[in-house]
Amino acid sequence: VVAPACFRMPLCRQLMELMGAVSSAKDHMTRHMRQGRSFAMLPGGVEEVVLNDQDVERAYIMKRKGFVKYALQYGFDIVPIYHFGETELYDVFWVFRVPCVLRWRLHIAEKFQLALGMGIGWPWMPNLPKRGKKCITVIGKQITLPHIKTPLPQDVEKYHNIYVEQLVDLYNENRHLLPSYASKELELW
Repeated sequence: VVAPACFRMPLCRQLMELMGAVSSAKDHMTRHMRQGRSFAMLPGGVEEVVLNDQDVERAYIMKRKGFVKYALQYGFDIVPIYHFGETELYDVFWVFRVPCVLRWRLHIAEKFQLALGMGIGWPWMPNLPKRGKKCITVIGKQITLPHIKTPLPQDVEKYHNIYVEQLVDLYNENRHLLPSYASKELELW
């Protein structure tokens, strides 16, 4: 599942279609779910890209409840997954990490689905990730959800809380796998 903007950019659209990507626009996603087709989703979206910082681990999840609502509505289970090491692939310029600038960038991302910022990866080719950095993906336990045709806000809240709790547990239980994460707490936004 990718941001709708990816389907409006030349070449990017064709690449997304070749990979079988689905737009995160409500009508596209719900059509996909009505067909019963499983898919992977990064609920943090472009906002989580904006929050990227090599020194702080953040997950943009507290306002992301729609995926839980649709999972309940269309009879899907959800599985928390965490990808360690990704925030260390690029160094975000200090000015983009200043709290007031970060809040401004997050506002732009929430309003326009546009990630503003700049980072440096490999010194000889800064747009490529740093060399020698390790990434590890860990997969949590499946959260079995009931099929509720019209989920109430309290249903969504209940299962969203379970998802967030399991995501934090997954992070805490596995952060030792990368030594640089051992002392990093996960901030929930």
